[in-house]
Amino acid sequence: MMPRYYGPGGGLAAISGLGQGQTTQGAAPTAPVAPPASSAATLARSDDGGTLRTVMMVASTAASAALAYHGYKRNNSVGWAVGWFFLGGLFWPIAVPVALAQGFAKPRVKSNRRRSSRRRSSR
Repeated sequence: MMPRYYGPGGGLAAISGLGQGQTTQGAAPTAPVAPPASSAATLARSDDGGTLRTVMMVASTAASAALAYHGYKRNNSVGWAVGWFFLGGLFWPIAVPVALAQGFAKPRVKSNRRRSSRRRSSR
């Protein structure tokens, strides 16, 4: 196994076996072992925003489910439900207010009665 190029004792000397006072007969140098981390440092490092990530995942999942329902009820179509589901998973902070502005889960008005009555009367 070749030693790593970068790091203590690395480079051309490590590859050729001449690193850190060794001769051509010696083995490649080994990297020093780091001391074990304290338990407080391990706990602080292990969180790394895990709580925030969990809250965002829960919000994204809930928004996806709610927006899939909205897409189905609004358009009476499974295709629209799938589209709203993905939109809710990726862009839920934008998609939820749009769904609320459209009237959450209210059917879309397909034609305007006033406009269609004007067209008929003008013929």
